[in-house]
Amino acid sequence: MVLLLLSLAGMLGGGALIGVWCLGLCLIADSLAVVVFAVMHDWPERKPGVHVVRPGVTLAEIFARAKAA
Repeated sequence: MVLLLLSLAGMLGGGALIGVWCLGLCLIADSLAVVVFAVMHDWPERKPGVHVVRPGVTLAEIFARAKAA
């Protein structure tokens, strides 16, 4: 999130150097980036990775799952 805010600041600074009309384009582009990040980050049908561990799982089961992946 911090990187996204820093990119917004950089985009707005660069847009201000070009012109006022470019500030609107920068805000639109950053809004699209936030939407894409949110959709890709919280996609409900993604399978969990190997790093997801359920409580009560033994170390041997974790290694077996990692080996199978």
